[in-house]
Amino acid sequence: MEDFKKILALLIAIAIVLVGVFLWNDFLPQPNNSDTNDNQTDIDDTNNDITNKEITVTRFKEGSIYTYRGVLSLPTPCHLIKTETLVAESYPEQVTIKLDTMSDGEPCAEVISDKKFFAQFTASPEHTLSIILNGENLRFKIINIEANNTQPVLGHDFLELIQ
Repeated sequence: MEDFKKILALLIAIAIVLVGVFLWNDFLPQPNNSDTNDNQTDIDDTNNDITNKEITVTRFKEGSIYTYRGVLSLPTPCHLIKTETLVAESYPEQVTIKLDTMSDGEPCAEVISDKKFFAQFTASPEHTLSIILNGENLRFKIINIEANNTQPVLGHDFLELIQ
């Protein structure tokens, strides 16, 4: 009978330790074991910030050629913007400027950096425009630049007007 009490006490002690380990694991912060790197997380967080804001793009027209320019604030100077322009053959044309941000993969200081983008295409004056940033619609307002205007808009010095 005494051996039974020892075995029972040992089993109860083991059960208490196991319950303690499971409860302790629930209260400890778990490491993130996902395969995404820190830069991708930063990009996603920044894109949410960017897509929730409205950006300003400038439009310059020469004949039926339109040039749109803008600036995005990205999390590091090492981030790049890939621009793709899609013009749907319809009337009026439906133009989509697709912007994809990416890191060059090198370690880089987290300093918000302004990066320029531009898109140029031929379309009718009635064309519609949408801008997509990493798969999400981007809100924007357009400022028209006249051919004889040489002044920067809104204090930005990124405008290099076409001669």
